[in-house]
Amino acid sequence: IAINSTNSLHVVCGTNGTIDSVYSVNSGATWSTKRNVITQSGSLHALSIVVDSSDRLIGCAKNDITNGIYVFTSTDSGQSWQKYKPSGWATGNTDKHDCDIEADSNNMYHLAITGATSTEQIIEYKNSTNIFALNNSIRIANGTYDPNSGGILSLIVNPINNNIYITSSLTDPTLLRFYNSTNGIVWSNRSINMNTVFVLHQDLVIDNSGNLHAIADGGADLAYINSTDGGMTWSTPVKFHTVAVHVPLIRGSYFPVFNRVNDVLEYAWKNTT
Repeated sequence: IAINSTNSLHVVCGTNGTIDSVYSVNSGATWSTKRNVITQSGSLHALSIVVDSSDRLIGCAKNDITNGIYVFTSTDSGQSWQKYKPSGWATGNTDKHDCDIEADSNNMYHLAITGATSTEQIIEYKNSTNIFALNNSIRIANGTYDPNSGGILSLIVNPINNNIYITSSLTDPTLLRFYNSTNGIVWSNRSINMNTVFVLHQDLVIDNSGNLHAIADGGADLAYINSTDGGMTWSTPVKFHTVAVHVPLIRGSYFPVFNRVNDVLEYAWKNTT
């Protein structure tokens, strides 16, 4: 889901090889007729959608059969869509797991994915001011291949200074991996023990003061941490839900960036029982 500057709600959802979109201009009381975004052979999932500072909708998704990452965009509030398949991924990246996309205050578009070769797991990142030119990725992390690692990532950009943050459980499901960069070229990283059995899924958000908040699930519990210094140091993880948690989401005042109200964090998750 994404919200534009006029508070219209935009939702994309996928089933099998189809992604459709709907929107609401009255806080969800009524919804538009659905519009097709992408139709492809194979399952389309790992959906992400955001709004840039010009109210352009941008999103990404993964195709299971073609192992491709698709970017889609709309400049008319979801009435019509264009799709694009970025190229230039790492040699041998034949098993892409997840993708996420963001736009910063200068309308620089940022795309990150997790994937795997036959011997290692990797995170790749690319950016461009042209949404149709997201090519030639940078490998920012790699590790020994682990078929039990989720390889799920979250990508956000700080609206205050355009710093880029990525979290992932890549290569070691007992740790939350945090990566940050000021320019998308040079990256630093940290490993955070989330005080949970393992980290399968996670999500990350920034509040009005620029503080980072992250949650992660281990399949049977949910843990929360925060950082007040841009990810240099993190709080002690706190477990606050312990019943079959799966795919948690966290949102705050910077979702969307236009609605900067009181700092309120909201969480949602799927119970697996």
